[in-house]
Amino acid sequence: MGRQVAAPDAGPSLFGVAPPRSAEVGDAAALEVAASHGPVRRLTGAQFDNAALFMPGAVDGADAPPLAPLIVVNMSWARAVTLDSVQRSVHMSRVAGQPYEVLDHVWFLSGRRDFGSALVVEGYRLSLLLGADGFPIVARVARFGPDMQDRPSYFVSRSLEDAAIERFGPPLPGRAFSVEAPLTRASGSFVAGLFADGPVPMGPYVYLDPNGVGVVTVLCRCAASQVDDFAMTAHYDLVDAPGGERAGDDADDAFWRLTDVLRWPLVARDGHGGGATPEAPR
Repeated sequence: MGRQVAAPDAGPSLFGVAPPRSAEVGDAAALEVAASHGPVRRLTGAQFDNAALFMPGAVDGADAPPLAPLIVVNMSWARAVTLDSVQRSVHMSRVAGQPYEVLDHVWFLSGRRDFGSALVVEGYRLSLLLGADGFPIVARVARFGPDMQDRPSYFVSRSLEDAAIERFGPPLPGRAFSVEAPLTRASGSFVAGLFADGPVPMGPYVYLDPNGVGVVTVLCRCAASQVDDFAMTAHYDLVDAPGGERAGDDADDAFWRLTDVLRWPLVARDGHGGGATPEAPR
């Protein structure tokens, strides 16, 4: 479990973010960013009246891999929702010069608002960056489709935020979490919420609202449910993405760009931030 390190008092806040200081970013810019991020963060606590739950099925007669996600879909907008399979791939990525394993999951949801209505299809991609002990520490989720590509949503583990508090102190101006990079660096990206560190490495719940914001929240399986009633449960097939492991690892963090979004608090065991296996506090 993550260490419970209390964040230093950052003073009065707007939407739960640190107050702006013009020394780092203009007051107007910080307030504008805070105002746009606050409502999104509040949605992470949304309660679904009824939802569909899609769970990984057995793979070749064995239990599903423990890091496969549990996908929760708001059913208030559709009579039926279908999710047949999730494609998985594994690759390595470097963040702040350190190597991390990344699990990618891609799936497509389809549903109809009413019988006979047009079929709505949306794609989602969940990328989990794993710490040295195999626990997810960053989740990046994005919705995509033929005519749209949402900005990715970022969620980080409680232990990663605790490490950022210990290393960097309170959140920067206009930010809600200590792990977030300066507003001037992140180009509008932000951390939407935290997920708890479970007792063992396991895939998270991913809450989706296809009729609204798309990605609502990412939660540890150990967290309390945010669904009043599960209208349906089903299993999906977990399959390898074409080509298996992705060719060409992200040696320069080209895909993640995490150091544009986060102040990376983890250091290598040799203390220099590169080459050695990182050691995440837990």
